[in-house]
Amino acid sequence: MKSEFYGEPVDWMEAAACRDKPTEIFFSHRDDGDQSWPEGWSYDEARAICNDCPVRVDCLSYAMTHGIKSGMWGGKSPVERRRIRRLELKEIRRVREAS
Repeated sequence: MKSEFYGEPVDWMEAAACRDKPTEIFFSHRDDGDQSWPEGWSYDEARAICNDCPVRVDCLSYAMTHGIKSGMWGGKSPVERRRIRRLELKEIRRVREAS
């Protein structure tokens, strides 16, 4: 059976270490605009699962390509993914200016 996410094939998800884990491990309330963290909550458990995941790069690439703003994807939090994106954009501008 082919996996789909938002109507797009994502076969790599079948091999994801998070596949059978509760989603609340990977998504904070703050991701949805709530400014408070649930008591004792952090991305630590999600990060530990992601660190050993065989499809971590595919997962991060998917989140970056689709602009997913919430949750832990590929071992990176929303803040970390925004930093990566800013660095990518900075490099694109640098290359354009050098041309």
